[in-house]
Amino acid sequence: MTRQPIYQFKVELLDFKPKIWRTFEVLGNAKISMFSYLILAMYKTQGYHLFNLEVNSATNPEINGMIFEFLPEENPYPSDIYGGREILDPTSYTLKEVTKDPGTFFTVNYDFGDDWYFRAELIKVYNDQDADTALFPRILKGQGYGIVEDCGGTHGLSELRTAFKVKKGPEYLELKEWLGRSTFNIDKFDLEEMNQTFPRIVKLLKRGYER
Repeated sequence: MTRQPIYQFKVELLDFKPKIWRTFEVLGNAKISMFSYLILAMYKTQGYHLFNLEVNSATNPEINGMIFEFLPEENPYPSDIYGGREILDPTSYTLKEVTKDPGTFFTVNYDFGDDWYFRAELIKVYNDQDADTALFPRILKGQGYGIVEDCGGTHGLSELRTAFKVKKGPEYLELKEWLGRSTFNIDKFDLEEMNQTFPRIVKLLKRGYER
């Protein structure tokens, strides 16, 4: 049983078509850090790069523009990197401490070179005391594979998708060698497989970012 509020989100990879999205649920006491790992895991990132998370709300100015990011002990960033906004520790806040309002957006920017943007909208918050805590987090549905690390962002992912659909020509041969496989379906989504594997990936990401 859980007395925690259940948060339902829909997240999508921005600037890519066809859309790669997930609908998922997580408990309200989840840390912002864990929430971020969930998104990164659902899109098959490897955790090789830094990320941040920004909160946007049209109705609550107190949380609009909140920035969460892991920083090294010796912070290399200038104080005005985010327009003077304070950079918050994602392990110090929970979802329910940040918002309870549907329509709030959480945008994860992963890899500041390739610049992947995953935007999650809070769809609803509800209570179900009969729900088993062990069921959460969980993915309800989705579309698309995820991302490929270091491929050049959404532009590179689009090129990779096209090459593996055509399966011929110099670009396909080059990408096949780089990826180490001859077939790859970026449009494929396996809900059962993802729910089985992503909790393990979340643990690996947590270990990597919080060491």
